Amino acid sequence: MQQAIRSLAVHMLLLLMPLAGASEPTSDAEDAVVAEALRVLPLAITNVRVLSALQVRQIYSRVAGTVPPAGLNAFRIQGDPNIYLNAESEVYRDAARAGTAFHLLRLAGTLLHEQVHETDGEYAARRLQADFVRSRLHGLPSSQRERANRYWRTLEGRAISLARAERPRRKGQL
Repeated sequence: MQQAIRSLAVHMLLLLMPLAGASEPTSDAEDAVVAEALRVLPLAITNVRVLSALQVRQIYSRVAGTVPPAGLNAFRIQGDPNIYLNAESEVYRDAARAGTAFHLLRLAGTLLHEQVHETDGEYAARRLQADFVRSRLHGLPSSQRERANRYWRTLEGRAISLARAERPRRKGQL
């Protein structure tokens, strides 16, 4: 019941308190970058909103009562179907500027990670993101494969660390 009330409150905040700049159209280049990243994914994601840094700060302030963490690429709000993508994030900016297969893969992986949060926790999101990136390594141009491999190893390490942290410990185990 509390979750339903919270979800309704979030929706009301987002509807009644419009974001500064929210009426400004997203440029065609930004829409194209997100669309291209979405085409890489094995599942359909339709609710992606690209937000300015100001809009990200406003949402965090209203919903969480805090400032967004440094380096925030994307986020979700419980009970809200949207994935909010930070237009100032390194992942998004690199994909918009460079548009290489590697940068689009990073953006697609980030969107997939956020999609998993609709139904599951951080470990599942990291695990699926790492598995998705690994599954696409062979299709990248050879000039981008080593960088993508390093990126995948970083994701894999984070997923393993989370798995270890969530695993129940037996008496006497480190």
